[in-house]
Amino acid sequence: STERETPFFRAAQGVRVPAELTLLVDNAVRGKESGELQLTKEGFSGIAVFQLSLVAGRALAEKRKTELCINFLADFTADTDFFARRLSMPFATDLEAVGNGLVPKNLWGALLRRAALTPQQAVKRGDRELAKKLSEALTASRFTLQGLGSLEKAQVSAGGIALLELSGQSLSFRRVPGLYAAGEILNVTGPCGGYNLHWCFASGLSAGQSAASDEVRI
Repeated sequence: STERETPFFRAAQGVRVPAELTLLVDNAVRGKESGELQLTKEGFSGIAVFQLSLVAGRALAEKRKTELCINFLADFTADTDFFARRLSMPFATDLEAVGNGLVPKNLWGALLRRAALTPQQAVKRGDRELAKKLSEALTASRFTLQGLGSLEKAQVSAGGIALLELSGQSLSFRRVPGLYAAGEILNVTGPCGGYNLHWCFASGLSAGQSAASDEVRI
């Protein structure tokens, strides 16, 4: 993210929360994922983020506006009415108290500061303008993406040899008899959940069996 977001990530690093993520490219929805979101000092991580990273990476490479919209309270309707009622409760003496039980304390504080609010800020009973700000901060926070993590941190990488270069199930090169390819060297990227490992095992088996039975010798 941008340098402007650095204080947010420093304050919220180490937090793991369930969230609903929406990937926006030029303000159009290009993907949605739900699951555990991990916050680091550098940005976002977790399986749900990995699932969106391929489309996000390609959009960034094309210099397109790429954003991640996050709902930290996807399990229930946390709209303006919800926060207006919460602001009217006896325990809501300040904004820090309003967030008790919703999200981890350091994430709550980081979201408040990002919305130009402070945990120590006093609240007014049923303040709908404040309630709207809180709802947007917790359910529709938009972060402009600047890039992907380093290759060393990746679980799977996109790109590689196009499958059109290979001959069917044997995975032999059409233009180089006796040469085979398998696994991540090929341009195959699947979703998280073991699919990429399965591709490596299955393609390795197929290429190996084909090579073993090949009469061509290099």
